Amino acid sequence: MIYPHTVLLHGLMALLSLGSLLYLFYKKKSLKAYTVKLYFNWFFFFSLYNIALVLPLLFINELNWFAAITYVTALLFAGIAAWQAFVLGLMLLGAAETIRFWLSRLYIIGVIAGVLLHFVFFEVPHGTPDGNLVLWYWNPAIALFYTFFMFTAGWTFALAFFRSIFSLPATLLKMRAIFFSLSAFLLPLAALFYFVVPDVTYRYLSFVLVGIAMLSFIMGNVIIGFFIQSKKPLSSVVAQIEPEDR
Repeated sequence: MIYPHTVLLHGLMALLSLGSLLYLFYKKKSLKAYTVKLYFNWFFFFSLYNIALVLPLLFINELNWFAAITYVTALLFAGIAAWQAFVLGLMLLGAAETIRFWLSRLYIIGVIAGVLLHFVFFEVPHGTPDGNLVLWYWNPAIALFYTFFMFTAGWTFALAFFRSIFSLPATLLKMRAIFFSLSAFLLPLAALFYFVVPDVTYRYLSFVLVGIAMLSFIMGNVIIGFFIQSKKPLSSVVAQIEPEDR
């Protein structure tokens, strides 16, 4: 194993997201509902993102082209995860079906373009001098272009839940919306510090923010969900803040 801090921190993020994923899989009877599928897909692809960044470091002895390819693949997984959040955010904000359709298509096209740019301007990752952390990519313009879509998705999702805080009738549902909006607000900032800012200190700050965001998701999804007295499925809860599907 090389670069143990990257392995440990991404491994921890993978475990946190897998925990929420398993909770949705085993506890939510309405998994076939479209809104719940979006949640499920988000945690699934975010788990794949973290796993893709851990696996090559467990089996290679030095950073090479294979590590670079797995990094770009991980970006695709993260982009798909953010796409799910973006679509759900548009739904919760009450966007018309036609608007959702075109904005979601434009979004995923932008994400794919950002991933392809990483292939066109291909770079082999580097490591920090102490051998603890991987610095995956050095082109700030391309990284910033990709990160823009993380902000678009995350803050759309955050805005949708933040707005719902003032209209939800139950305190527990308000608390859940607060936790979800906090998580979605922090994740794009973490992406900025991890993908764009070159200072290694900010890479560690990124992991702190992601950890807070994932724990906040768990608080809203698992802990608060446990205390909600009505045994409504997640889709029923979401239905209180979203318009009916058109």
